[in-house]
Amino acid sequence: MSKPNFDSIINDLEQFVEQLKEYRNLIQRYEAGNKGRSKKDELDHLNEPLVRESGRLKAIVAVTSGIFSVSRYGMVSDPWADAFSNEYNNPLLVGYIDAVIQNTNTAIGAIQGVGLKQALSEFVSPRNIKRPRVFIAHDGENLLRTRLELECWHLGLHPIVADEEASGDESVDSKVNRLLTDCQFAVVLARRQKGIKQDEQTIPRGNIIDEIERIRNKLGDKYLVLLEEGLSLPSNLATGLVFESFSEASFDKSILKLVRSLKHHEIL
Repeated sequence: MSKPNFDSIINDLEQFVEQLKEYRNLIQRYEAGNKGRSKKDELDHLNEPLVRESGRLKAIVAVTSGIFSVSRYGMVSDPWADAFSNEYNNPLLVGYIDAVIQNTNTAIGAIQGVGLKQALSEFVSPRNIKRPRVFIAHDGENLLRTRLELECWHLGLHPIVADEEASGDESVDSKVNRLLTDCQFAVVLARRQKGIKQDEQTIPRGNIIDEIERIRNKLGDKYLVLLEEGLSLPSNLATGLVFESFSEASFDKSILKLVRSLKHHEIL
């Protein structure tokens, strides 16, 4: 992973921790008796962006920290599912928020210590497990692509990204064809900001178009194209294409679509 993307993930996680601390402190003041309407409005105002950020960062934290659940109050639970409830009178809420803060700090330490890729492999890529391989085609490094890779590891899959694999003397086309031959499924991630203008529409850039065609030839219907809202498909490519529109805020729905597709093809 390149340094700019590494720094971006660390910064996002650190800002998330600070936002969580502010949110926790406000809830503690609310629980102490300051329960006016304005205080609840302030909590709601903080809660909404935190819910979005938790959806974006949860997989990164869980996989790099290796912590998928916690034992609190005699119960094993997923703190992420409870930390962002708007039931601010819940006496367990602060404990769940503290657990998310602790897990996020653990993830930050792991990434800073050995790097994201090594932290990832230490927790979820034991060498004695044969994982189904999923090819990921993309239009550049970004947090959504990183999250997609992490979700694949979390699901027990082995994500394959061509530019992170050794190539030797072979051409890019030969390398991609070789990698696809060993994959059971493919995901294409196409973002609007990387698109190109064509006939008053924005379509995915050229390498995405090429790889969609290559994937269909190699894998048949065992693929899913994730197409950011605002992108259109060329008419010669759209017919019969298996795709899901997404926005950054709704990326969880795309992950669910991926899981359903993998189950349909009996890969999960």
